[in-house]
Amino acid sequence: MVEILKQPELYLFYLAGIAGMLTHWSKLWIRNETDAGLWEYLFVAHPRYTLYAFLTYTGAVATMVFGGDIDFTTREAFLLAVSTGYSVDSAVNKDLASGKQHEAVIDEFDS
Repeated sequence: MVEILKQPELYLFYLAGIAGMLTHWSKLWIRNETDAGLWEYLFVAHPRYTLYAFLTYTGAVATMVFGGDIDFTTREAFLLAVSTGYSVDSAVNKDLASGKQHEAVIDEFDS
């Protein structure tokens, strides 16, 4: 178990997922679904959502690392990390009460 933690590829895998999380913010910003800059989005506006997203992603990585046989040097592993980071941030790091994200869905339920 400790040997896995000594692989530098594991940390690149983790960072690729963080890049996926940042890609999610980029999509929100490009679509004008958030006015917050990156720092504000992650640490100022709702830091608990960010912490929850990072902890969820860390748990997902731990499950992948300790639950399966993943070769962290492959392109597939890199894409898995990016897509997992993006998906986790998309699912967890949002504030529906702000009304900025998912306005169409909120309007649908209000009518």
